[in-house]
Amino acid sequence: MLLSILFVREILCLAMLSIGSYYDLKTREVNDRLWMVFGGAGLVLYAWEYASGVTADVQMILVSVSLTAAIAIALYRYGFFGGADAKALVAVSVILPVYHLLMSSFYVHPLTGITVLTNAVLFALVVPLYNALSNLIKVARGERIFEGFDEPTWKKILACFVGTPSSRPIRHHLVIECSAGEGKKRFSFRLNCDEDDSDSKGSCCAESSVGGRTWLSQNLPFLVFILAGFLVTMLFGDMLLLMLQHQ
Repeated sequence: MLLSILFVREILCLAMLSIGSYYDLKTREVNDRLWMVFGGAGLVLYAWEYASGVTADVQMILVSVSLTAAIAIALYRYGFFGGADAKALVAVSVILPVYHLLMSSFYVHPLTGITVLTNAVLFALVVPLYNALSNLIKVARGERIFEGFDEPTWKKILACFVGTPSSRPIRHHLVIECSAGEGKKRFSFRLNCDEDDSDSKGSCCAESSVGGRTWLSQNLPFLVFILAGFLVTMLFGDMLLLMLQHQ
């Protein structure tokens, strides 16, 4: 019975994250009803477990949900990802609060939401590495990608990881440069803003760009990385811990 309930919880998480990833890719917006419906279904499963005589570790469930929620809300508040991403992680922890991978012998914790998050972050690191490589190639070709910027070196290095200059607007990309007056520009890093958010554009306008190019940053569909992180969690566990284990 326990394995049957576990399988249902896995399917619920997979279906929820797949639907959320589809809408995140398409519109960068996900209706809150998705998390409410699947999260509610996860709560119903607790009643099923109780009726089936399965004893739940209430303390571990509360720790998993509360810790995942605290981390997700903090990351959202500081602009590292969007509200849908935070709600997705909380919903995952409600549906499947703990997960013990039988094939793995290397464990630090069984908290599903935290493991899914760390796996998703590892997948998402591909994007800043791609940006850095793309900008390095531009510099090697002699392009003056920082022309007009009066910024310290560390900000220019950070910009190389966050975005890249483009001569045309690109859908689902954010402007990360602003006017600094007197024909100068500065970087303005604000991750995962809504495309229509006036604060994300502010004084960041095409007229301030030099040579018709503007620095843009990808507004990542992070739910796709969360989905990938969940799949890896189910198959292998925590990728970061597994990599550290083999060092």
